[in-house]
Amino acid sequence: MLSVASVKSASGATSYFAKDDYYTAEHSSEATLWGGIGAAEIGLKGEVTKEVFEKILNGEMPSGEKVGQVPNRQHGVDLTFSMPKSASILAYVTGDTRILAAHMNAVKTTMAWVEKTFAEGRTYDRSKAGDAVRTGNLVYAMFQHDTSRALDPQGHIHVLVANMTKMANGVWQALHNGQLWKNNTTIGSAYHANYRAELAKIGFETSVSGKHGQFEINGVPKKVIEAYSQRSTDIRAKAAELGITNPKQIDRITTNTRDAKLNVEDRDALRAAWRDRAAEMGFDGRALVEAAKARASGNAIDSKPGTMERIRETIAGIRETLGDAFRPNDPLIASGLERLRISPVDLRAQHAVASAIRIHAQREAAFSIPDVVKTALDRGLKGVTPDHVDRRVSELIRAEQLIPGK
Repeated sequence: MLSVASVKSASGATSYFAKDDYYTAEHSSEATLWGGIGAAEIGLKGEVTKEVFEKILNGEMPSGEKVGQVPNRQHGVDLTFSMPKSASILAYVTGDTRILAAHMNAVKTTMAWVEKTFAEGRTYDRSKAGDAVRTGNLVYAMFQHDTSRALDPQGHIHVLVANMTKMANGVWQALHNGQLWKNNTTIGSAYHANYRAELAKIGFETSVSGKHGQFEINGVPKKVIEAYSQRSTDIRAKAAELGITNPKQIDRITTNTRDAKLNVEDRDALRAAWRDRAAEMGFDGRALVEAAKARASGNAIDSKPGTMERIRETIAGIRETLGDAFRPNDPLIASGLERLRISPVDLRAQHAVASAIRIHAQREAAFSIPDVVKTALDRGLKGVTPDHVDRRVSELIRAEQLIPGK
């Protein structure tokens, strides 16, 4: 799941996100990371320190140069990528750190796509209001956390996007973040697709559970997922009963009703409590993890050209996923022997894109590429990521089967 929020205060964000007790023990070298082409340009890499992080949110670069210093300036945007509950449970109950590494990879891949697709600044050559222009660079910090406010296992990564970007003329200025907000559900779909693909690489099978590509890992019982979500549900219900919407007040409810035996600062004890809770329900997840490891070695073949038998298997899977929307003779899809030259995942991407274009063409005369990407990803076809969709759209444009707008 993806949530988007404004960063209201640089000092407040620093105090919250840079607290050591929020970091996961696994991959501690990646508990905080700088990211983005813009960050690399100004020499920010590796671990995020509190002092530099706060300066960046205040628009001060390592060189001392200040960006976007206007009254009531925005500090940045917080994109929070939350693992499906089943993935969090398996990661923290079984200790399978591959699931966490896959999540970090998915977020990095998603942010690289967000950066090239939605990073913008403004130029004021033609109008006082300014014109949005693509910059292709962002400065952001990633913080990896492992619990929900209710102290349930909930792996999530906060990506704090700073309010700065480098323009084509080399000048740094405020980020025009309108596209991040406008396309938040598209970014969510991209993240879900990337994480599903990363989990498939390490052998896990998944099923789509939501309209924006949300999914769960197969084999984690619904009762277990619900058990690890119940306290969060209870807190939301209590807040609604009291008419409370302020996050700080909700945190107060969380703290006041927390099990006294749980200590947020004792990660080992907290995870032991999670394992005990799973054991009480007869679930330890180790069989799922071992089965995934056994499957993982055969997954690379999906990205290589296949045999006719594999093509038939792939098409059967596409037909099952798309249902009534399946169109085997769509002119935007490879046919005959041409299909032998592409991989199964690229064939799925072709069907996903063709289906998305058909859906949008029925509703509107013109549509954006991000709209096509989102709809294609939400078809839920195995292994299809934003990069696959982008490549297919580019192929269709080069073949003049899709005409880009002016």
